[in-house]
Amino acid sequence: MARDGLLGRLQIWLGRILLVAVALLMLFWLGKQAYVFGVSEAVRTVSAQWSDLSATYEGQAIIMRNETVVTAPVSGSVAWLAREGDRVHIGAPVARISESVSPEKEQGAVELKSPAAGIVSCYLDGWEGILTPANCQRMDLFALFNAVRSKPPEAPPQDVESGSPLFKIVDNLVDPCFVVKLDRQPVDLASGNSVDLEWGSGNTGKGTVIGLQSRSGIYIAEVMVSQADGDVYSERILDVKVIDKKCEGIVVPANALVTNGGEQGVYTRTPLGYRFVNVKVIETLGDKVALQGIDLGEAVVTNPGLVERIDQET
Repeated sequence: MARDGLLGRLQIWLGRILLVAVALLMLFWLGKQAYVFGVSEAVRTVSAQWSDLSATYEGQAIIMRNETVVTAPVSGSVAWLAREGDRVHIGAPVARISESVSPEKEQGAVELKSPAAGIVSCYLDGWEGILTPANCQRMDLFALFNAVRSKPPEAPPQDVESGSPLFKIVDNLVDPCFVVKLDRQPVDLASGNSVDLEWGSGNTGKGTVIGLQSRSGIYIAEVMVSQADGDVYSERILDVKVIDKKCEGIVVPANALVTNGGEQGVYTRTPLGYRFVNVKVIETLGDKVALQGIDLGEAVVTNPGLVERIDQET
């Protein structure tokens, strides 16, 4: 009887120990699942989209161009035969000056013709012949931004003094140069890069970077413009955007890339969990990459370290 009682008590204690062990295992399992769930909820994704891989810089640009100034040979009243922005050929009449009447001289008229082919402009700022494309790489460009000021447009003069500048002809056959003070440090922008330009109300152009300079946290790009119009031939200073376009493709953050088993790829989220997809990197620009190997709309993981942690925990 004593032996039977001892066995009964032992069975009871073994049953209790087993229940406690099962409970502890359940708590461990639930805790692990809660941890994995919490980590999984922290995983961030972006939708793979087709777009340009490009960097856009905003800044103030000083326009350097070839200009020929025409001065008045006599004093008098001006009659304009060409308007601001007109394209004229060499020898085309631009203005006529009716000389002032004096007791010693009869009234006469002097016609001023264009000394070159180009665009007529009356916006003279005193930098003509100095800010030229040929001088672009010879000047202290950082000092220019302290010296050159935008001049408000003025109506063409109706009266002029002998020897004073009257108008200029802007050469539109030689490409102007934009000296642009960038709003931030350039990423992968280098001499020889082709860039797109935007300014004003929908004006666009194309150019090639011919130089980059930096000093005390200020960055300047010299861009030779191959296609431009409008304000480029009248304004001296413009607010522009410089767009350094690398390529088109499926663009995702560069931190989505990971190496798994010696293969480069990304993790994507699916209804069944996460999967590793091998990809080919087409181009990298700063913190973004263009890829081949994933489909549009796929949810790409941008913090793949958490997915790897989930794989280790499960």
